[in-house]
Amino acid sequence: MALIRGKVSDLLVEAQAGQLHQRLHEQARFQLEHRVGHGELTSWARSLPVLLNDLADADLGQVEVLLEHKLPHSPKRVDAVLCGTHPSTGEATYVLVELKQWSRAELETADLVYLAGYGQPVLHPVEQVRRYCEYLVDETPALADRPHSVHGVAYLHNARNSGITTLLRYEPTPFGRLFTLDDRAALVEHLRAVLDPDGERDAAREAAEAFLNFRHAPAKPLLDLAAREIREREQFVLLDEQQVAYRTVLNAVDEARRANTRTVVIVIGGPAPARASSRSACSEISPGAG
Repeated sequence: MALIRGKVSDLLVEAQAGQLHQRLHEQARFQLEHRVGHGELTSWARSLPVLLNDLADADLGQVEVLLEHKLPHSPKRVDAVLCGTHPSTGEATYVLVELKQWSRAELETADLVYLAGYGQPVLHPVEQVRRYCEYLVDETPALADRPHSVHGVAYLHNARNSGITTLLRYEPTPFGRLFTLDDRAALVEHLRAVLDPDGERDAAREAAEAFLNFRHAPAKPLLDLAAREIREREQFVLLDEQQVAYRTVLNAVDEARRANTRTVVIVIGGPAPARASSRSACSEISPGAG
């Protein structure tokens, strides 16, 4: 489910008129039944015109865009999903885009990022969109058969490379590539490589329609997956705060071992979106904890 869908060129006109973020606000109240915060409204107003203008400059005005698309069986939303066809194969192609207004950020440890003014670390945007892509493929049998049709992009359109030097060390993959203000030309080139600038408008619309009507179900047998998770701990895709909490606990374990001390980690929040109430879990980590 997307709050808004439309052609790039049409949405750009709406964004430049200062109306797109207001329509998103109205749709959020109607579809999600809650008001969005001022920060998210401001983010839409500042980020979407940039993305849509870059798409227009890439001659991708006919591409269909799904804004604030909700992932299956999850409350998480992707900022934008670009729907079109691949320039070589003609197959339906989807690009998940995570937009950030950050101008400066520093890699704290592993996949966590420190930003001034934030109370806690956040997930690296490339890791964030990569996990969105993996989760979507895992939950969509039609995409599990062709994961190459899904791509992920994190776009820090306010950042210069000099302001996020440590974030650039992240290894790019088809599910996750990082672009900044300095990389705008590279972003346009990348988008043209996976979305056909000469693709037909009807094909883009059909790709979006198929995306919105995909059947969603775990692509991996649940019992086999659970058994592998117990052995390998790498089967379930954690999203956003879930991965931050997981990584924070692992970091606390490492620090406790090095310092030979005890550490208490408190995780607040329900285990699944279906839970009506939240709970807190307190875990004490001793130096010998695994």
